[in-house]
Amino acid sequence: MIRNFFLTDAIIWLTRLLLVVGIWTLVYYFLHRIAHIRHKRNWLHKLHIIHHRTDYRNGGSRFRPGFLLFYFGDIRATLDTLLMMTIPLVVITAFFPDQGIWVILWHYINEVFLAERILEHNPRLEGRLTRIFAWGTFHLKHHKNPRTNFGLLTTFWDNIFNTAHREKFSPFTSGGRTGNLHELPGYSVNQSSPGAEQRLLQYIKDKLEVPHYDLGGLPVCPFVRAERLSGRIHLLPLQTVSCVQTVAEEVRQAFRGKWGQTLLLYDEHMRTDVVMSGNFARTLNEAFRADGLVCIALHPNDHFKIGTVPTRDVPFPVYLIQSARQIMTARLNLGRSYYRNWTESDWSLLHQQIGDFLPTVFPEDFREHLMVSPLIEILGGREIHSFLETYMVITDDYRVFSRTLMRSSRSWFLAIQRTGVGLVKYDGKIIRVRGEKLEYDPGLNELINQVYLEKYQDPEDVPFVKQLVQPEYGHFTMEFYFDGIVREQEALAWSGGDVNHPAQVIWGTESPPAAAPEK
Repeated sequence: MIRNFFLTDAIIWLTRLLLVVGIWTLVYYFLHRIAHIRHKRNWLHKLHIIHHRTDYRNGGSRFRPGFLLFYFGDIRATLDTLLMMTIPLVVITAFFPDQGIWVILWHYINEVFLAERILEHNPRLEGRLTRIFAWGTFHLKHHKNPRTNFGLLTTFWDNIFNTAHREKFSPFTSGGRTGNLHELPGYSVNQSSPGAEQRLLQYIKDKLEVPHYDLGGLPVCPFVRAERLSGRIHLLPLQTVSCVQTVAEEVRQAFRGKWGQTLLLYDEHMRTDVVMSGNFARTLNEAFRADGLVCIALHPNDHFKIGTVPTRDVPFPVYLIQSARQIMTARLNLGRSYYRNWTESDWSLLHQQIGDFLPTVFPEDFREHLMVSPLIEILGGREIHSFLETYMVITDDYRVFSRTLMRSSRSWFLAIQRTGVGLVKYDGKIIRVRGEKLEYDPGLNELINQVYLEKYQDPEDVPFVKQLVQPEYGHFTMEFYFDGIVREQEALAWSGGDVNHPAQVIWGTESPPAAAPEK
């Protein structure tokens, strides 16, 4: 009898403890989501954004004595912790004091000793543990993509509200697990027959180039005829390979830096179904992130339509590969005609297939670098021979912008406006970018101003940023698109053989020219 009494008390106590943890983590989940709503009156966002300015690529900050007093080096970071975690927990503890006091003790120990380098921000903490607890790589993915993985302590609420970032299942991975691309098993087909390319060419002429009433009088692919006649469409049969990474390398060799062309990688013998075809394209897209290329899977059994027009009735599986810049430029040019015929479900499906790869075409390490680094080095055009420093920002949807205070002939802004191209240097790497001067848009301008003011709050940066957010500089805003990593051969082509050009010097023994400051 006494034993049953104590057992019942223990069950009640544990149930209340789980209730405290559940309520606390649920409240934090929603406060965290609110903290990522960008609005000038959202003070929670202004406080929380400081946390995202910390560079967690190599783990969190080291322990400081101030942590013992629950002060985390900055009054805004401290208030962020108090408002989103500590105060809600204290309120819950008022209703469940016996259990809440233990959760408060855990909260203190975690924030002071564990969260920064051992649990939440430890990049080496991964695997099954992070499927249950919001630690390690699970939480760090939130720093890479602030629209996912909001949970505190547990991944439960992210799974309930469908905000957990999980790797997609792929039949090309061993045992159903997503592994390193080099470990993926082969994707084998036979050599193509001579008639395969003719069938594909006929499909382009008869299906893609024919105008349709439902598409506003435009063909399925409005630019395909011009591309075919100019020789910018190339066909590549999918050969027997040892791994998917080999396919990706063959595609890179086929492009050879000519990002204006279209490559059709085709599987004549159709060894895949629609799902496998889509997963294969997604795996290729993961490999192409650093190259600025995007792959779209077309399958004869994919019944996708725009209105009443089927757009993917190919003779056999085809993988359309273009530069992300091409796709985004086409979307911009056709926004007022072709895409007006698309429904929300059309866009939703396309976003599921390639949406993750269009807004995030910049390399992941560059996006992480940009979030925490005050100044970025940029070179405009091909004739300028020095990198200049600029204040560059990245929005929550991964759009990259910059402004300049200098408008001389040596300005990177004018050079890129004139040529459309430039180089950006970070962490010893150089990437190619395309730049477009934005037409003034009040809403977008206000958003960019807010990102500038949130990111650059150090005393030495504030005077320059206050100038950049003045109304006149809204007309001098440039948006950047990733155009590939600069490799040795591309550096030679970019510099025109000039041994002193930064794009080529990076491959030599000399150090690149020192950056000239341009705020």
